[in-house]
Amino acid sequence: MRNLRKLLVSQVHMPAHTYSQEKEWLLSQLTWKFLRMDYLWKFCVDAVLFLKGHLEHVLRHLKTPLEALSITNCPLSDSDWNYLSQCPNTSQLRHLDLRYIKLTNFSPVPLQILLETVAATLNRLDLEACEIMDSQLQAILPALSHCSKLRTLCFFQNHISMSVLRDMLCHTARLSQLSRELYPAPLESYDAQVRPTGPLKLRLSKVETPIFLWSLRTTRTL
Repeated sequence: MRNLRKLLVSQVHMPAHTYSQEKEWLLSQLTWKFLRMDYLWKFCVDAVLFLKGHLEHVLRHLKTPLEALSITNCPLSDSDWNYLSQCPNTSQLRHLDLRYIKLTNFSPVPLQILLETVAATLNRLDLEACEIMDSQLQAILPALSHCSKLRTLCFFQNHISMSVLRDMLCHTARLSQLSRELYPAPLESYDAQVRPTGPLKLRLSKVETPIFLWSLRTTRTL
């Protein structure tokens, strides 16, 4: 256990009537294990429902800074979201994966701060299906454009307009190492009665982005 380098905690579901003491016991078991891991560099959490409101309690017990952090399909509280950018152990991330974490109602500031912190190290960012809105994306774009080592960016299933998507592409065009980019079709390209998370019914005549992509960098993909 002491030499463990990668840890995945997945699909931990608890009945609605679970007592708080039981949740605390589970958390204590997890954090106790962290205290015995001297070389952990990758921590992945997927669909662990009891994590909500307790992210600080878990991450603060890590003994070394993480290189890869994946928190997917987990509900987070405001305190969890705010702590993510303040945690000393997330300051050297090379890989950040937040797929299926609904961020619509969260402030973009913590993510902005975190991206600024890891700008010199981050090479993969996955924000697929976070339901990020225009205003949130605009807030993090300046920080994102300074992630000079970023190679992979996944941004599927977010609710972005054509104008903001164009702005995003202008910012990421400055990233010389970025070689794999996955973006959603802009809101204007969908049938008026279909949400972006539903079946794709694109009005391709209104999607100008592929042409715009070629004008920025021919290797880019929508």
